[in-house]
Amino acid sequence: MQISLKDLKQYPSFLLDTTVSNECYKFKVKWIDENNLNKSMFAWNVSIHSTIRDTLMPNVKPRYAGYTCWRAVVQTEPNLRGFNPKVFIETWVRKGRFGLGPLQDNRIYGFSYVNAKVKNSPLRNFTVQNLGEIFEGYHDPIPEILAQTSDNQLLQHDIYDLPPINHFVFGNIVLLGDSAYSMTPNLGQGAEQPMKMQSSLQLI
Repeated sequence: MQISLKDLKQYPSFLLDTTVSNECYKFKVKWIDENNLNKSMFAWNVSIHSTIRDTLMPNVKPRYAGYTCWRAVVQTEPNLRGFNPKVFIETWVRKGRFGLGPLQDNRIYGFSYVNAKVKNSPLRNFTVQNLGEIFEGYHDPIPEILAQTSDNQLLQHDIYDLPPINHFVFGNIVLLGDSAYSMTPNLGQGAEQPMKMQSSLQLI
């Protein structure tokens, strides 16, 4: 980056003007204290709904994957029946998928998917009880995890990915993360790909 972390520390916070010129590929950083800093810089932009990518590649749009997801982090008791804290599991049944990932301090990351039309309003209002009805009869510890989950812990999102694009660099702008290669979560690449790109950038 041509703007170093040392440069940024002198400003408490800043806003990024996402107006990008296709002719020069430059950003204008708007500092909240109303000082403006105009420099060429690499842009770290990691959202699948990136306004920067939309400007640079207007024909590349997120694609709905055909299913929606609920997620929560749940505090559980030690020695939860049917759960090995060293094993990540994902169960596939016709009604939907349910996954459990071990975290520290007896916490579990739980997620579930069901096929659905995009922006399905009833699903956005689902409660833990609704999920319990869908996943009724699933193996342990899924019923117990749902029983220990509260409605305000649930996060619901439709799942999208991006069609493959041939390049991520536009002048002095580099698209990173989900803005460049967003994939569906079941591919298990969410953490790996950004680390690979970061390693590549360090070689430039």
